[in-house]
Amino acid sequence: MSFNAKATVVFLLTLVGLIVVYVLALDRISGTGQASPDPAATAIVAPLSPLVGHWVAEDWSVGSNDWVDRVNGYRASVAADSNSPTKIAGAISTTTASSGLVFDGVDDYLVVPVEQNPLQQARRMTVVTLFEATAAASGVDNERWWNMPGPLNGDSPGSGNDWGLTYDAAGNAQAFFGSPIELSPVVNIVHGEPHTMIMTWESKAVDGDGIARLYVDGVIAGEVETLGEGAGINNQNGLVIGTDAESVFVCCLGSSTNRFFSGAIGEIRLYDRVEDPQQLHAEVFGGAAVTNPTVTVDDGVVSVTGLAFSADPVATTWFRYGTDPTLETATTTVDADTVDNGDGGAEAGAQLRDLKLGTRYFYRLEFRNGGGAFVGRTFSFLLGGEFRVEHPMGAVLLNATDTIDFLAAVGTTTAPKMFTVTNTGDLDMDAVAVTVDGAAANDFEVSPLTTTTVAPGGNTTFSVAFTPPVKGERTVMLKIESSTAETFEVMLVGEGATVWGGPVITFSNTCALCSTDQITSSVAMTRGESSGIFNAAAETQSAGKEGLSPIDTEWAYGTTAELGELDFQPWFAWLGFESPSRAVNQDAVLHLISDDVYIDIRFTSWEDGQGTGGFSYTRTTPGQ
Repeated sequence: MSFNAKATVVFLLTLVGLIVVYVLALDRISGTGQASPDPAATAIVAPLSPLVGHWVAEDWSVGSNDWVDRVNGYRASVAADSNSPTKIAGAISTTTASSGLVFDGVDDYLVVPVEQNPLQQARRMTVVTLFEATAAASGVDNERWWNMPGPLNGDSPGSGNDWGLTYDAAGNAQAFFGSPIELSPVVNIVHGEPHTMIMTWESKAVDGDGIARLYVDGVIAGEVETLGEGAGINNQNGLVIGTDAESVFVCCLGSSTNRFFSGAIGEIRLYDRVEDPQQLHAEVFGGAAVTNPTVTVDDGVVSVTGLAFSADPVATTWFRYGTDPTLETATTTVDADTVDNGDGGAEAGAQLRDLKLGTRYFYRLEFRNGGGAFVGRTFSFLLGGEFRVEHPMGAVLLNATDTIDFLAAVGTTTAPKMFTVTNTGDLDMDAVAVTVDGAAANDFEVSPLTTTTVAPGGNTTFSVAFTPPVKGERTVMLKIESSTAETFEVMLVGEGATVWGGPVITFSNTCALCSTDQITSSVAMTRGESSGIFNAAAETQSAGKEGLSPIDTEWAYGTTAELGELDFQPWFAWLGFESPSRAVNQDAVLHLISDDVYIDIRFTSWEDGQGTGGFSYTRTTPGQ
């Protein structure tokens, strides 16, 4: 038996359309702000390697202060002086003490020209950034990626298939591929601490439809389909390292929206294929604990697994677990067994014992090596069954929150409403039972369950019908229970309605205002020279398609025999804002709202045109 928990992050999709002017800031890095070829530099990566770009700070120990692409030999001198606001201020504080290029968040950045972008025309890519954010610029508009600082951008807004990695003032990770696609999961970047952001993209079709995914510290943060962005990468401008794109391609000089990256960048890796983000995070960062969100339960013993990626040998590996979601209080740890998987990581596993049935536990993988301690993502499991209740199929109900309504004529029975109960827990749900609790319990009939034992992932069904003995509301609580699951409750509200079932009469209006059908003291139907019918007891003419005439009424297609399943609407909305002639010869129900009476009605004629006013219908009466 297994339990699958999926971290879901909804992405924000924002349409972007900017007219931009290319303005290169003056003397921001070495007077030019651009990288240049260095014939003396040699590539240290084999030509067939998928690593096509690798920007790092070179020869830091001897004070060279050069930012170099070790694959292609491109070099940019970034020495700080009085004429350049770019500052070099030590190494990024990662466990591997990688060298860092530091930006002050004011007006500095590095441009890699488009002809030096090794990803041009690639149909897939992986971009890795190791960085430490000092702080995001204040006042950033959280809904617009072009106002957000970040370590890397692939193009200018609105030009080519933009892509980039940014974050907002709150530190929420951002990514985007292609205008106007944006990935915007709410994953926090803690200022002052090192992180990796990794984006993968691959084109799936000739027309460029593809998929982009964002990972923060090796963990998936979200994904989005990229539609029609070209069969391959086709940036019209270069890579921008150290800021967002608008800070380079300024919309308007002095604009408060021009944001710059603030912090240190340790390295940037560019791959022309999709690589494993978890392994990349471990290689760059020094280690990564990856909790596998799958557990198995056997005779009450829970087995949990994970992966320990590490640049150094793993000293100790363990799982932390407990009932506290933060795992800070009342937690327990258990040593994990690890096996080298030969792929830069060790498979970790442990068994958790003496757990309580019906209890939700939180757990995560942790390990320590020479570089420090590494903590995986926290997941949870429920040691027992768990109800997911749907009505109708596909519509999930909330426990102790949702209400199901029934409506029927007094003394008649509604059509049964079907409920589906699925076990989303990790153990069998035994002795499943459905009961109705309340003074009006006898007015609701519950069918037998299709099965009373439901395995994980399985389901059972039942139905409920309502027979009102009198007019008015009848409220009860429906309870779904099991010996191994938390009780699920849904409120049922049944209404006994007054339905006129007397002899059918015919009403006819041959000309404008010739006749009026006085149905009750509150409702009298007639029609003027044009437009729809109106209630002469409450209004002097039809309010037209924008109004609610006839006032104090609502309409539905169908008959009173299926009352609880009908969709009642005002007159013109019921007609779909089309000619009332569409309702001729169709069964319908008229609800007199104030009188709370339901009447079977059927239009038999309708005359369109100005000055006619003719129409006729048959309807039921209150007699028996």
